[in-house]
Amino acid sequence: MNAFANPEFGSSVQPVPSILTSYETNVLFARFDSRSSVKTLLVPSVSETYILVTGDTTFEVFTSPSNPDLLKVKLLITESTYLDNETDKQGRSGVEKARVRGHCDLLEFVEHERIFADVENIVLVHISDKYSPGYIKRTAQSVVPHSLLSKLHLATFMKETVQ
Repeated sequence: MNAFANPEFGSSVQPVPSILTSYETNVLFARFDSRSSVKTLLVPSVSETYILVTGDTTFEVFTSPSNPDLLKVKLLITESTYLDNETDKQGRSGVEKARVRGHCDLLEFVEHERIFADVENIVLVHISDKYSPGYIKRTAQSVVPHSLLSKLHLATFMKETVQ
């Protein structure tokens, strides 16, 4: 059975009519806000969950998930706006800047690689335009451990196409 949970209306889970195809019911879509709370969650059977898509979010969505099964998907598509620990003009590190602005930093994925053990593939999107495709790839290869790098896919296609 599919369910719709909306924390704005309490903790109740409402049944959703099964109007999706069998393929669509095997997909989990979640939309998160910058405070990492689930806004919309369509949950088919956890054992059949294939895809989790997040928008702009802070890393706490992964370290304190509303549902631990969110980290057991075959494909996680999420953002990593920042890639390095470059200090900004206010003296904030990349990770601090990401948190303040409601984003993730690649170094957070590195620091918490163990929580992605059950995720088969991770696609990082929404990477800041200040990074070139070459810099993105070199940075990932130099800081991401092989166990995570082997499942990590960097969305640089549009950046490569435009340049």
